[in-house]
Amino acid sequence: MRYACLLLFDRRSTAAQKRAITFEDYIALKSVSDPQLSPDGKWVAYTVSTPSLQDNRNVARVWVVEVATGKSRQLTGGPGRTGQPRWSPDGKTLAFISTREGGAQVWALPIAGGDARKVSTLADGASDPLWLPDGSGLLVVSDIKWRRIRRSISVWRISDRGADLDRSHVAALGRFPGGKRQHLFRVVVATGKATDLTPVDHDVPTIATGGDGDVTVSPDGKDILVAMHGDSTVADNTNVDIYAVDGPVLRQITTNPARITRRGIHQTTTGPPTSPWSVRDSRRIAFA
Repeated sequence: MRYACLLLFDRRSTAAQKRAITFEDYIALKSVSDPQLSPDGKWVAYTVSTPSLQDNRNVARVWVVEVATGKSRQLTGGPGRTGQPRWSPDGKTLAFISTREGGAQVWALPIAGGDARKVSTLADGASDPLWLPDGSGLLVVSDIKWRRIRRSISVWRISDRGADLDRSHVAALGRFPGGKRQHLFRVVVATGKATDLTPVDHDVPTIATGGDGDVTVSPDGKDILVAMHGDSTVADNTNVDIYAVDGPVLRQITTNPARITRRGIHQTTTGPPTSPWSVRDSRRIAFA
């Protein structure tokens, strides 16, 4: 009888806990994103975002979890937001993007212990960090002021066939001073020196497909590939191709009349030498 009474009490307690979700419940939910496996496979770094009514935005922090045990710990804190964690090739340093001192910049944190160090000081901030294979630097994306940018205006025509792009009016253009371009930079970890690798009148990588996967570097560090819309007018098509960064020149690799998808540049380590550029043993590249 005692067991039955306890069971009845437990069922009533469970029923009493059922209720509709509230706004307070919803904003208390944390979101986890951008998992990054360490080179030795023992740790996963990721970003945890928590809604903040006081800050009127999500507050993001970098965490790590041990694969074997599932034990996790928070790595970053303090003012600003942190995210986009990236392991160094030797697994000893974690780079991430933080706004703790104003604009978003690259910071580096030694995993064995110690304080995070600010690496980049780009005027318009940095995003999408990618380590070079030797660990000497990172590739990042940053906006820069550019000379007068030619903006394209797409005009749509409504007909009995629906909405069609009237290509005869796509050439309607305007010029706006003080514009910006998105360019790819190399940042040296030891000194913070940043070099614009794509000083061209294009957004590199293309903004329309921006995100992780639009920049890659060969295993030997000799070649860098980007996804870019190479046409002078971008409003009349969505063509995006892969280009190799050769000093101040971008050399076109693909010639597809279609769009390279946003997570599309990856490298394989199998297959015969079919690429027009060398990746270690002149092996293939793969893209979507």
